[in-house]
Amino acid sequence: WAVGGRARFTPLASSSGDLAPRFQVRVRTDYCIVESEPLQDLQGSFELSSEGIEAVDFAWGGVFRLEGRILFKGGAPREDILLRIEGFPLAPVGDFAGRPVPSNLTGELEGKLKFRGEMNRPEILGHFTIKDGTLEKLDYDRAVVQFQGFPPYLKLYDSKIFKGRNMLRLKGAI
Repeated sequence: WAVGGRARFTPLASSSGDLAPRFQVRVRTDYCIVESEPLQDLQGSFELSSEGIEAVDFAWGGVFRLEGRILFKGGAPREDILLRIEGFPLAPVGDFAGRPVPSNLTGELEGKLKFRGEMNRPEILGHFTIKDGTLEKLDYDRAVVQFQGFPPYLKLYDSKIFKGRNMLRLKGAI
């Protein structure tokens, strides 16, 4: 990874007698390179206090949006984070993926991925649609992939692949 950017911390007024400092943090990268691949710049903001990170709002490359909060109060850190994806082309994933990616992976991905609960073992919920995709020798018009669970086992539910008038139900886990 190679990242260059700026972060600006602005103090926020304390609420109802709270003496702990609070800041609004604005972040913007000038460049971001992962595995020799330049990526679109990241920008966004969040509020930082002794209670946690709140009002998270980040955008990346006009395709990704991250929203939510991570709370530190009351024991183990808890999160409620939502990642939205709109119009992400799957073909270049193999260029920077950490694991082997199936050959001939194409299509346009959109959907959301939610992380909630304790950070060391969050519940993950995903709902994605892939338009005009291929996976190895299978080409399709649309795929709906939904899953939920605790890593490393994310169970698929109501997941389907559509090709013309035909439908293939997906079962199993990620």
